Parts: sequence; structure tokens; C-alpha cells
Amino acid sequence: MKSKYYPAIRKVLFIVVNLVSLPCIYFLPLSNGLDQSWIFALNYINSSNAKFGKDHFFTYGPLGFLGRCQFIGNNWYFGTLFWILVTMVQIYLYKRLFDYTRSFGSIIIASVLILLALPVSEADIYLCFLALAALLLVYRYEDFFSKWIAVFFSGIIFLFKFSGTILLIATLIFILICAVIEKRPWKTIRVFLGCIVIGPVCYLIYHPSVHSLFRYVRAAVEISLGYNRSMSLDMYEAYYIWVVIVAASYLILLFYGMFKHKSNWNCFLILTPACFFWYKEGFVRNDGHYLLALSGLLLVCALLMFFIDMKEWLNHLDRSIGSKVIAGSFCLMVIIPSMGNGKTLEGSLQTSLANIFNFPKLYHDCLTQDFNSL
Repeated sequence: MKSKYYPAIRKVLFIVVNLVSLPCIYFLPLSNGLDQSWIFALNYINSSNAKFGKDHFFTYGPLGFLGRCQFIGNNWYFGTLFWILVTMVQIYLYKRLFDYTRSFGSIIIASVLILLALPVSEADIYLCFLALAALLLVYRYEDFFSKWIAVFFSGIIFLFKFSGTILLIATLIFILICAVIEKRPWKTIRVFLGCIVIGPVCYLIYHPSVHSLFRYVRAAVEISLGYNRSMSLDMYEAYYIWVVIVAASYLILLFYGMFKHKSNWNCFLILTPACFFWYKEGFVRNDGHYLLALSGLLLVCALLMFFIDMKEWLNHLDRSIGSKVIAGSFCLMVIIPSMGNGKTLEGSLQTSLANIFNFPKLYHDCLTQDFNSL
């Protein structure tokens, strides 16, 4: 069966994963409500002469409008070109992930996790996921085009949303530590340093003022800190136990890989900031946004499936309690976010197909919307 059917199944999974990941939900017409007001503001500010860091301050930046493109100024045209480019980059990254992953089982699990997660993910999570994939491809395989992709996304995310910037910077610090310890080539280390520097450089191109750059970062930090203090997990106290179990499972696998010298164990270490920040982004809110945290954890697990050799990690496990803990940790880390995500495979696939099917209408509605009626 392996020689006859596996290549065909891999191709089908590759197509399905790309269809699920298409950025079709980032063109939505506005309706009445609080969220719609700041979405409109992001689009309006970008089409005016005002500047983030000088005239306006928010957790989103100059490119924040890309998460919900509206027909204001040139936003609609710029957003269309941008998401077409991201789709092309996405196809390339998935192609490299599928090519480098030897384990057929890992490809199946990763594909299922992406299918469960991405149909309900926000634009910043989607962009960070692609950036993390590119960074790991550079770190693990020194993939040439992924170097440019990682730098590109680092600059975009700095101007998109502050939480994504902090996530990437924390990830890059972990990568640099691992790269220095492992004595990686200087040309590879330069890529990661470039990812850190490119964000401020992009802002200075957008608005050439160091003072405004400082205010842009400071304001985003202050707003984020105030946002986190004012919201809590009070109405989700029952979820504490699940969060603790997932975190414990992740740490068990991290230390198991480190002390047993398993291949690519540092991928767990590198993705730790993503686990924390995506968890924080979802669970600090007293509403249904906890789904964002679960989607983020599923995407982290998907990346681990692409870069961790499951056979090598689970090899030599016996029937001892320790071996059962390791195998159980793998299962719990994947199953708990999948259960809480509220999506079945069938439901996720239906959502993805509905997003694709409804995209022309949503795209047209954005183009013809009358903002005076809101």
C-alpha cells in the first residue's frame, strides 16, 4: 500500500491543506457593533494622512486593516494583492513542509490539526503561523527562500499587530540562543537578526521618525498591559484544569527530548513563546475568543508534527509508567485543544468550503458597501 497509495494521498492532503488555509475570511462587509467601529477606523486611518505612532495609537498598526479589508481609499486593492502574495507564499511553505517530512503519519496528523484550526483563526494568527513555519524551515533545513519569507513576515507583522511582534521576537530570541549553542553558520544567524531589525526599519519607511517609532511601541505595550489587567479567566475557571494538563504535557515532552537527546527537541523550546502568547490572547477575554487560544495550540502541534520525527521519539518506549506518560503526553497535547476547539473534521471542512464558496459574494459586498447606512 505504501508505494502505491501514499504519494496520491500526500498530494490530496497537500491540496486540502492549502484550500483550508486560503485567506478568504479577511474580506468581510461591516455591520453595526463595537468591533466594526475599530475595523472601520483601521481602514480609514490608513487611507488618511494620519500616522500610527504620531496621531493614533492602538494594538494594531498601519497594516492592521489587512485583517478586514474595506473599500476605503486603496485598501481594497492593496489587500487583494497582499493576500494573493501570501497565498503563493503559503503554497511554497506547505510544499517544503511536505517535502521535508518523511513520516506519512506525521503529515496526516499535521494536516488534520491545520484543518481543525485555520478555518476559525484570525489574520494575525495565520500570519504568525506562516512566519513560524518559515523560521523553522530556515533553522532546521536552511531553506533559501524561507529566509526571505521569514524576514518579509517579520516586517509585516510588526506593522500589523503588536502581540504578533512580541511572539516573533520571543521566538527569535530562543532561536538565536539555540543557533549560537549549536554553532550554526553566521549566514543563518544573520537571517534571524534581520527578522528582529526589519520591523523598526519598515516603520521608519512608513514614517521616518525615531520618536514616533518609540511612541508606537510604547503605546502598544501600555494598551496591551491595560487590556490584560482589565480582563480575566473568571468565567472559564473550569478550563484551568485543561490548560494545566496541556502545559504539563508540553513541558514533559520538552524535557524528555532534551534529556534523551531526541532529534529536534529544541523545536519544543522554540515554539514555547507561541504556546504562551496564543494562550494569553484567547484566555484573557471573557468571551468566545478562547477558541483563538485552542486554534493557536493546534497550529503549534501541527508544526511539531512537521519537524519532530515521531517514530524516533516514541522508539524504545516500553510498558513502564514513564513510557506511558510520554505517549500519553503526546496524545493529550493534541486531543484537548481539538476537543475544546468545537470543530469536527467534517464541520471544519464544511466551514472551509463555505468560506471559499461565499468568498465572491463577500468580496463583492465589501466593494459595494454603503458606509453611510451603518
